[in-house]
Amino acid sequence: MKFLSLRHSIPFNTLLTMATINGAEALGLESKTGQIKEGFEADLCVIRLLDARDNNIFNQLLDATSKNIFTMIAGAICYQAQSG
Repeated sequence: MKFLSLRHSIPFNTLLTMATINGAEALGLESKTGQIKEGFEADLCVIRLLDARDNNIFNQLLDATSKNIFTMIAGAICYQAQSG
């Protein structure tokens, strides 16, 4: 995705759709995954991005200062950062 963004100037929102909704459609799973939607399977990770000066979302996601807030697999939180 980073390659497509940088090499072909594809906007991040388009890349996100390609990786989620379009990916689910390609696998024939669009009725149960690919979107954050009631009744859909939920595997996701919430990340706090700390470097607001960098407009490149890929750099922010991979930056050592970015923090995983929580991770959810099959709708259940399997990791949650300690507050503070």
